[in-house]
Amino acid sequence: MINVPPDAASSSIGSDTQLNLGEGGEIGRSFQAGAEDGTSTNVQVNISGGTVEPYFHANAGSTVTMSGGYINGELYAGSGSVVDVSGGRLGVFVHTDEGSDVTISGGEFGPSFRRPAPNTVTLVGGDFAIDGLPIAGLDNVGDEVTVDIPVNAVLSGVLAGGNPFAFAPYNDENFHGTSATSRSAARWLTVRRSASI
Repeated sequence: MINVPPDAASSSIGSDTQLNLGEGGEIGRSFQAGAEDGTSTNVQVNISGGTVEPYFHANAGSTVTMSGGYINGELYAGSGSVVDVSGGRLGVFVHTDEGSDVTISGGEFGPSFRRPAPNTVTLVGGDFAIDGLPIAGLDNVGDEVTVDIPVNAVLSGVLAGGNPFAFAPYNDENFHGTSATSRSAARWLTVRRSASI
């Protein structure tokens, strides 16, 4: 187990390794969670504070949980990775590969999801609507619906952590938007109703 601080973070971690980033800590530029070739297993990064510099890569076999802190730039979620964001602040953009699993229930993020693969991003919260019209099929806690947001439409809602958002695509691969806390969006998103909204 690596605790940052007091430990210093290396440029990567491999199989059967856990790294915990807390207040005052830093993970450097181009960090690799797991091997780039996807052969790692049981890689865990927990971010509750501190700063992650640009080009953070969550590779296959890695799980990244973020409840605080700041990713100061790009986050890449590779195929076979799991990323769970409940707080903190994501930086410039999130890139999701097919086979990745990104869940966002809180925090601030933006300005874009870049080239998101279908069925890779789940937003957890409530009051989900497209162009102001409620999304059907979300009557009960835990219900989820995958939506393909049309260009020029706006997906809005409130994350389980309480942050409102409004997302809008600007082409078939990349979305931008505005909200009280971020500018961001993705071409295909799954929305899941939470208990707290």
